[in-house]
Amino acid sequence: MSNKIIIVGAGSHAQAVISVAKESKKNQIIGILDWASDFDSSESVAGFKVLGCLNEQNSSIINTYKSSCVFFVGIGDNKIRQLVFDELQRHGAKFISLVSCSANIASVSKIYEASIVGMGAIVNTNTVVFENSIINSGSTLEHDVHIGSHCHIGPRAILCGSVHIGDGVLVGAGSIILPKIEIASGVKIGAGSIVTKNITETNSIYHGAPARMVS
Repeated sequence: MSNKIIIVGAGSHAQAVISVAKESKKNQIIGILDWASDFDSSESVAGFKVLGCLNEQNSSIINTYKSSCVFFVGIGDNKIRQLVFDELQRHGAKFISLVSCSANIASVSKIYEASIVGMGAIVNTNTVVFENSIINSGSTLEHDVHIGSHCHIGPRAILCGSVHIGDGVLVGAGSIILPKIEIASGVKIGAGSIVTKNITETNSIYHGAPARMVS
């Protein structure tokens, strides 16, 4: 039985999501729902038709597909992705997680619904990735890592053993987080940073090597 998938979002991240979804013969992409207000009925994304516009003013379209399809939010921005996820959840939509065939996932790790593990990523033993998070291409989550909901771990980021990440965190591309570090919810870590100490200030911005608060 195939997974009939509706992808919400029509940008570049949605195209990456489509690539991962297409790797499995079990997945059938039905179409795209655009979150933008300037919906064009002739639009397509990676060859898949945009079926309509989903936003806070037009959420009834969820009911058209929720009985026969599962949803995946293909939006890179953490806050917008959470907003869309919450709206879909409120209307009773079901979700699917997506894992690239080229990712290495330990058997005792867990990937929750609506999250994606991209091409070449590594998720080691006892690691948990909660709902609606992005583990981007080539990133590494070592043993006993905790990734909260609505996070984005950028390409080739490395999270060493026993790192704990709160909800809605952005870890920039190529960043390194040293073992046993804890990072509060809503934090943004700039690309190429090295995090050597716990970050306790929610919604703060850190950058550099070693990473220091910049906002």
